[in-house]
Amino acid sequence: IEFRTSANYGHDIKGVSYERETHATPTAADSYSLNAMPGKTDTKSFTIDYSNVRLLLSLDKDDNTAFSVSPTTVGDCGMPGVETITITYAPKQGGSETNTLYIKKHTGEEVKSIALSGTASKIAQKITGNNVQSSYNTTDKATLTAEADSKLTEFVYTASPEGVAEFNGNVMTFKKSCYNLSITITQPGNTSYEPCSTTVSNIKVNKVTPTITTLPTAGDITYGAASNTSVLSGGAAKDDKENVVDGSFAWEESETKPTGGTHAYAVRFKPTKTDWY
Repeated sequence: IEFRTSANYGHDIKGVSYERETHATPTAADSYSLNAMPGKTDTKSFTIDYSNVRLLLSLDKDDNTAFSVSPTTVGDCGMPGVETITITYAPKQGGSETNTLYIKKHTGEEVKSIALSGTASKIAQKITGNNVQSSYNTTDKATLTAEADSKLTEFVYTASPEGVAEFNGNVMTFKKSCYNLSITITQPGNTSYEPCSTTVSNIKVNKVTPTITTLPTAGDITYGAASNTSVLSGGAAKDDKENVVDGSFAWEESETKPTGGTHAYAVRFKPTKTDWY
């Protein structure tokens, strides 16, 4: 510091005093909006021009927040300078939140407050694979699987039209046949991922033709009477899964009149569950 006078050259100058300039001037806006997907970050920066002051930066909500600020201390009550401040928004899940950044002198005097808002958009996902077949039999019990690029493993299965298929978790069984079944696979999403779905259409659900495993026994008839007067009893049929199929037997040609002796005539099995067989 150099003092000069225009008079009294060579004489002492007494009673001179000075003070250091003190200032803190942030270039920050009054508010910032930040956006990032979960697991990603967004940042905003501003500068603080300061001199002969120490500043403290803090967030109103410091716990469980996706916001952070760096550095948190500026200046040292000494030389002037300019510091760059960075606000970071790093959400871990989808949603939104607000916070407030305070810039205060070390004495507690507030210099500026900045309103912060953050929005975390959920990540889009898609189903990349499944094991749905193009056709099934009504007797099938199918365990369905699917994959999503999010690596999430929970899926919900539904079928259309109603009343054809039903689900127990990912296990699909059938109530009746159908030639245009559609199966929709949905991944419901979570705090980070949006839900997604895909539909497999034109699936055929075929009726199963039972196999007669035991022929029925024909009752005696009177000579000259039609075959339908012979009562059929017993007999059995099974499906492709070796399940016994309920039903009844009838003569193929019910009006035939057998001649005397023993003869062989065709019988037909009619299943009770005609939606399946």
